[in-house]
Order: sequence, then structure tokens, then C-alpha cells
Amino acid sequence: MAYSKESDSNCNILLGKSYEVSSEASEIYPDTGGEITDGNYALPYLTDQGWQGRENITSYTVTVDLGKITNIVGFKADFFRYENAGVILPDSVSLSISKDGNNYIDICSGIKSTVFDEISSVAYVGNAKEKNVSGRYVRLTVSGRQWSFIDEWEVYSFKKKKNVESRFYGTFVQPELCEKWTESEWEREFALMKDIGMEHLILQWTADLKNMTTVYPSDISGFEQNTTSDLVAKVLNMGEKYDIDVYLGLQLNEDWFGKYTGDQAWINEQGDVAVSLASDLWMKYKNSSSFAGWYLSFEVDNWNFKDESQWKILTDFYNKVTDSINGFEEQKPIMISPFYNTVGGLNSKQWEDMWGYILTHSKIDILALQDGVGAGHVKNEKLAEWFKATYNAIKKSKSKTSLWADVETFDLDR
Repeated sequence: MAYSKESDSNCNILLGKSYEVSSEASEIYPDTGGEITDGNYALPYLTDQGWQGRENITSYTVTVDLGKITNIVGFKADFFRYENAGVILPDSVSLSISKDGNNYIDICSGIKSTVFDEISSVAYVGNAKEKNVSGRYVRLTVSGRQWSFIDEWEVYSFKKKKNVESRFYGTFVQPELCEKWTESEWEREFALMKDIGMEHLILQWTADLKNMTTVYPSDISGFEQNTTSDLVAKVLNMGEKYDIDVYLGLQLNEDWFGKYTGDQAWINEQGDVAVSLASDLWMKYKNSSSFAGWYLSFEVDNWNFKDESQWKILTDFYNKVTDSINGFEEQKPIMISPFYNTVGGLNSKQWEDMWGYILTHSKIDILALQDGVGAGHVKNEKLAEWFKATYNAIKKSKSKTSLWADVETFDLDR
């Protein structure tokens, strides 16, 4: 997904900075004064030398001189958990600032990300309680027991951006791809996503109805997990670590690309399954801080939904699912990703009418329109016409739907 905008953002101002620590690290897991701010995250292994370990210290501090008064908006610190080996997560992590290096004031405490695995790296994230907080010195205070392992500390400052160029803000990933990743590949992929400024990841589906399988341990009768690990938990955990929002896709069903809205009983059944699946996922993962929203993976096009009767069936399907999801304790945005092919089907004006109807009669929060270029469905010169038609449909429907661009890159030569 990509879009262009002028915006403000937070940047890590500790990267590459030297620091002082109140307690020396163990000789086994040393700290030479640069590892905590070098931008390199360790893997969740005792053998990874990226961890700096301190033993039987109830509290220690890490202090950085920024060189000048700087506004501070928050922090993130990454720790290792392996309780059977005596590596315990901190009881508390906090950030304080000072203008003179002597008098410090606490500005926030870190909130621990959800822990799914007994052996894992865990982020503590804190946001300044007040706006316009500034200081020259920043100090991280860690309170704990037994072994304390830390590998990275980031402090964020508010940065005004000007003339921001188009960039990728997120991506889709299919379970069959990431299920094969090694731990180092997971870390590399998320680090790269974060490095180029991505904020969102959509796990394209969590269940395959054609094969009655899931990518997580589901409690829904009739489904069998076909992955070696809980893929949903893994994606959410990585999202928490790298501060990337995760949208969970519901079911995939290849029969969609033949039935669409032509089989009323079938699409009603799909709606029932989607409701059950969403409820199951919500009960299992609702406490994850990276769980940002939902994705309905049935892709709508301009070829197979040509009249209002078909549009109504589609909106009935959407409403069954979204009404259920919006009934959870916390409402999260719901995304769809339609596409068009300019070779035939509805033209852009008819497409505008179609989505004007659908969005007037349903509650879709994000419409991530596939641009079609990388799939060979459209030429570049037609993009503005179709995105404008989609924008007009949203405006006419008076909905609060956001329009995102889903850039297809199947064929990079286009």
C-alpha cells in the first residue's frame, strides 16, 4: 500500500549515540557502550551476543546526552524473556529527562507488549504524558531481578516533515509465504519494513475454507491447523516488537472466484463462517497492542457485480460480518481491497455508482483499491480516472471510508 502526503512523524534520536550505564554488564553478555543504541535487534536466543546481560541487579539506568535541548514524545526498549534460564522481564521501565544532567523528571512508563511465547523478545513502549516535553539528557530506568537482558533502546522526537514523497506505508503477506520464514528471516523482514517507513501489515487470511484449515489453533469445529506454529500470534508479536499495525484477514475461499453473489446460500454461509472466525480470533488475540484491524479477503471487481441486486447481496454479506465485529468490546477498522480491469466490465462511471451504493448501505472503514498496473489490468494513464471515481463514490455515500492505494507489484516491468 502506498500513498503520498505531507505529515509529521516521530524519529529515533538515540541511534548511534554513546551512553552511560549505572551498572556494568556481565562479561558473558558485555556492553561496550554502543550496543543498546546501534539499531541492531538481537534474536531471542541466549547465544545471541546482541543481548547485554546484567545479573542480580534490582535497578539500573542508561543515560544519553543528546547534546542539545530536544523535544521528547516517547520511547521503546527491548528485553529478553526466558524464565527457565533465569532471564526475567523488568518489573518496570521508565523514561526521565533533564535539562542540566542533574535534575531529572519522569515523563512516562513503558507498557509491556503482549507475550505469547515463553522464550521471546518483548518491547516496553511509553508515550510522554504531556505535550511539549523537552530535555538534553534522557535516562532509562530499569527495575527487575535475576538476569536482565536488553538489546535496544529508542527515544522518539517529534519531527516536522515537508514535501514528503510517495512511499509504501504497508504490505500484504500470505500465510504460505511467511510460514516458511526462519526466525532470522522474520526479524530481517520486519526490520526492513520498519526501516522504509511501513506502518501496516495485512495477514491476508487466517483460514482456508476450501481446505478447512487455519493458520492458528482455532476452536471452531471442523477446522484443522495446517501451520507448524501459531502464525497469528507470531505476526502480532513481531508487530508489537517493531511497532507495526497488524490487520487480520478472515477466510480465503477459492470458490469465491466462481460463485460471487450468484449463490445466495453459499454467500450466506460464508458470512456465518466469517462471523465465527472473527469471534474466535478476537477472543484469542484481542489483548495484542499490534492488533489494529480486520481484512475481508473476498475481492470485488468490475466484471461480476453489474447490477443493484448483486450489490445488495454483497452489502448484506458485508453487514452481517461488520455488525458482528463492531459488536466487540473495541471497534477496529475493517478493510476490503477491490480491483478493476479496464479491458471490460463496468466503466469508471458505473464503478462509481456501484461503490456509491455499496458504501451507502454498508460500514467499510478502509477501501484499499488495487491499482491493477502490476497485474496488467490497467495502464498508468488510466489510474487517475479510476481512483477519482472511487473517491467520488466515497464522497457521495457520505461514509467515513478511507481510500488507500494497493500497489500491485506482480510484474515489475510494467
